[in-house]
Formats: sequence, structure tokens, C-alpha cells
Amino acid sequence: MRGETTHAFPMGGLSPDRSKNWLPPLRFGITGHQRRQYTATMKYTLLTLAALSGTAFAQSITNGSMNAPAGIDTSITNSIPPIDWMVESPSPDTIDTSADSGLSFASSSNGGTFAGSAASPGNSYFEGISQDISGLTIGQSYDITFEQSITRLSKTQPAPGYWAVTFGSQTLNSNTMAVPAQGTIFAWQDQTLTFTASATTQKLIFMADSPSNTPGDMTYVALDGVSITPVPEPSSTALLGLGSLALILRRRK
Repeated sequence: MRGETTHAFPMGGLSPDRSKNWLPPLRFGITGHQRRQYTATMKYTLLTLAALSGTAFAQSITNGSMNAPAGIDTSITNSIPPIDWMVESPSPDTIDTSADSGLSFASSSNGGTFAGSAASPGNSYFEGISQDISGLTIGQSYDITFEQSITRLSKTQPAPGYWAVTFGSQTLNSNTMAVPAQGTIFAWQDQTLTFTASATTQKLIFMADSPSNTPGDMTYVALDGVSITPVPEPSSTALLGLGSLALILRRRK
């Protein structure tokens, strides 16, 4: 711009005193106006990242690994939820791959114990667990990721199954899992469901369900490795800020 002084800054940054440098180095001349734009944009980006680092990851799942309370027998269906999870509808279990009662599961990628729940929609029977999640930002989207599996029940009429996942006022279903063939074990599946927060604290519910409404049909599904992640992640926001900076600097040409 006319009347602006052009400054050439050293490789170390805006100040010859490296101890005072907080912006990335500039190796070309820019006008005083562009320097102010650059400073304001970078300051905004850094402040945004600082805010995100303190809030975007404030929310988390407690015991997403579905560890069992001390002293319980996880080789049987025990009607006891994992540590830090509440019984949303009786009677969910915390079991492992040695569980009896006709349950056959492989180990998840997380290993150890996992949550298990039955459902028989035709008999209005559902089991599930829940946990309150705080530190949310209203209007922010969050990915709920987890692993799921299913077994072929030997004492009832086996049915396909899935997890009905409720987070706040939204309910989404995981992929429906078919009943495994007799003598086979169903492989664990990775799932990701995206929700938008409507409150700063919301209840996360995993409820076993089945597409079969035939009385007597029952499914038994398993859950492990639950986590929550904001969408987009802070790194994406940083790229947006740096993209704005690039547009500002490009205007000098």
C-alpha cells in the first residue's frame, strides 16, 4: 500500500532478539499493514488452539475398556456392569471370552473383559448400560467409537442384534450383526457414530436391540473400546487458521 513502510525481518522471526520471538519466521519483505494482519491472524490461531486444548478434550469416557469390578466372576453372566458404568436397563454383564451360558466371543482388539447385553424386542426386554459425559460444547459434533460383536445363544431362539446408542436427545443404531453360524465366532467390528451435543453434560446409553420382533427371539451383543472425539479435531481448526494466513499473505503479490 502507498505510504506503508516495507520491513525485512530476519530468519529468526519478527524480533532480532530470539527470546522474544513467538511467531513463525518471515524470510521476505512485507508492508506494515500486512505485518499487522499477519500478527493478528497468528495471535487468533494460537489463542484458538489454546482454548481448544483446554476444552475440546475436556470430555472423555471413563473405563471405555470395560474393566470389571474387583472380585466378580467374569466367566459367567453376572448382571454386573463394568466399573463406572450404570445399569440403564437390567441386567447387563461384564464378561470375558471364557464366559459360559452358551456365549462364545473372540477377544476384542482391546482385550480383557467387555460388556454384554441381551435383547428380545418381541418380549419387550432390553439390557443396557450408561454413563454421564461432561465437558461438552453445545453445537459441537462428537464421534462415539467402539467395537461390537455378537454371539449365537444356545438356550433361546438366536436373533441378529445391534447397539441402539443414545447421546443426549439423539439415538443412532450401530450396524446390525447377523447371527453367526453354529460353531463359529463372530469377529469384532469397529463402529463410529456422530452426535451433536445439545447440553454440556449428556447421558451416553448403549442399549442392546434386535430387528426381530418375534416373541422368544433373543440377541446377545458385546461392547468394548468406547471413546469420544470432537469433530473436527483441533488440528483441523489450526489448518483453517493457517489457511487464512496464506490468503492474507498472498494479497501482497
